[in-house]
Parts: sequence; C-alpha cells; structure tokens
Amino acid sequence: MPTDCPAPVVLLTFNRPETTRVVFEQIRLARPRHLFFVSDAPRPGRGGESEKVAQTRAIARQVDWPCEVREIFAQANMGCRDRVSSGITQALGEVDRAIILEDDCLPDPSWFTFATELLKRYEDDPQVLSVRGDNYQRDRRFGEGSYYFSKYATCWGWAVWRRSWELLDTSLADWPAQRKAGLLAEVCPMQAEQEYWQRIFDATHRREVNSWAYGWVYASFKRRGRHVTPNVNLIRNIGFDDDATHTHGDRPRWAPDHVGRIDAIRHPASDACSAEADRREFEWTHLNREPDRYRRLLGFELANRIGGRLRRTFRSETR
Repeated sequence: MPTDCPAPVVLLTFNRPETTRVVFEQIRLARPRHLFFVSDAPRPGRGGESEKVAQTRAIARQVDWPCEVREIFAQANMGCRDRVSSGITQALGEVDRAIILEDDCLPDPSWFTFATELLKRYEDDPQVLSVRGDNYQRDRRFGEGSYYFSKYATCWGWAVWRRSWELLDTSLADWPAQRKAGLLAEVCPMQAEQEYWQRIFDATHRREVNSWAYGWVYASFKRRGRHVTPNVNLIRNIGFDDDATHTHGDRPRWAPDHVGRIDAIRHPASDACSAEADRREFEWTHLNREPDRYRRLLGFELANRIGGRLRRTFRSETR
C-alpha cells in the first residue's frame, strides 16, 4: 500500500482526555500534514468537566511533526449535533476531503492509507459519498475485493469529501415531503427497516435526538449514495463507559472488539451496494438481532439473550 502522507484529519473531541490521547497517538504515527482539532465547550453546572475539556484541548499542542494544526474550539457548549456538524463543515471549508475520527474511535494504522487512497480513487464519483473504516460483519466477506459498497453511512471512523458533506441537513427539513413521497420504500426493502428509519427520522426532525449522524444517513438515502466499506474492521471503539455521550455501559455484542489490517488494496469487481451485507448490518447493529438466520433457527439468539441477562444479573449482585 502507498505510504504517501495521509489526507487531512479531523479529530472530534469533548471531555475525554484519556481516550483522546490514545487516538492521538495513532494520528501521530500517521503524520498528517493537516490536523483539525475540534472541541466542544463544557456544559454549565457539570463539576469537573471544565478541567477535562482543558486537558483534552491541551493534546492539540502535542503535535511534534510537520503539521498545520487548526484549533476549532467552541466558546459555549453546542451539543453533539451542532458541534460535530459545524466542526466538520469548518474543516471542509479549508480542505476538500478529510479523515474523521472521534475521540474514542481507535484506528488500525492501515486505516489512514486505506482512506487516503480511496478518497483519491472515487473523488469524481458523485454517488460514492464516504469511505468507512468500520465493519460489523464478523469476518464475513462480500466479494473478492478489500472492500464492498454499502448504502449505510456510519461514523466510527470514516472519510468524506466536501462535495458529499454539503448534502447534509441535520434538521431534515424536507423529511415530511420525502416520507410522503415514499423514500424509505424505495431505499429499504424490509418493512422493519422502513419502520425503524421512519421513527428515527421523525424524532430527528422534531429535534428530539441530539445527533448529527441520522442526518447523514438521511442525506445518503436521498442521494441513493454508496459508501466504501472495508472487508475487515479497521476501527475499534474504546469509549464504552459512563463518560460517553452515546456509548454508555457495556460494549454491545455487535460492536467489533478487534481490528484487522489492509496492507494492499484489491478493488471489487462490482460497484453496486451489497443488499445482503446491508440487511445483515441493519439487523445486527440496529435491531440487535442475530443476522444469520440458521443461527436463529438453531437457538443461538435465545441462548445469547439469556446469557446476557445472566451476566447483567451477576454483575449487579456482585457490585
């Protein structure tokens, strides 16, 4: 794989200096020439949060390689939806593509060159909207290439062009019209999938959900976009704890706990989205349901659920 300098990197941070340091070390090894360090401000009335935010921001001054660092620091707390979306927008106002990492998304070193090479390969294809780093297929591969295409946009380590990010509207302003026009029936073949995303988009449109990521999925659905997805997982989320914004508590069973590596990229024969991969990913990550139907028939699903309940009961009784 080429070892050219990676694309610009955007690091999204808040109040987690410990995980930020770990992710920053991987960025240091990659040595990008542009680093955008995005930080939200502490929330009023949260004891100790100002100190954690200050410790996190100080990491931006630890760059010790040739690199232009842009500090995008909020003066007042903006919340997840507005801080993330505005930070990425500001960065992509200065560069035309970027690798995006949150402060708890730890990449394999090969992720940087994988993302950089594919950002170059598909820069002029308007239907390819992003390059993903995560994979939830539990070692099942789709096609003979190093990656396949998915209709799903994700946010645990990804890369994006300015041209595709400009499609984002976190308010989902035209969702009522798109819902009436039957967008989900065209994009999602399963009834459960349609019902799920209608609930999510309804809540996001009403601003009941403080997340930018659902707006990104919605923008992709509208565009009928495709997303490069590696055939091995390249990102491990290390942020499952009580300080997390969304990933509280124990690591869910669908979240990959290991990373692979891609040393040489083999391009797939087809540029169509894999319907089977998308079905599996939706059932596994959104419904938390075993996607292998034979495993469900053999009772693995019931055994997993009973085992999960027993483990949670044991932990609660031993605390």
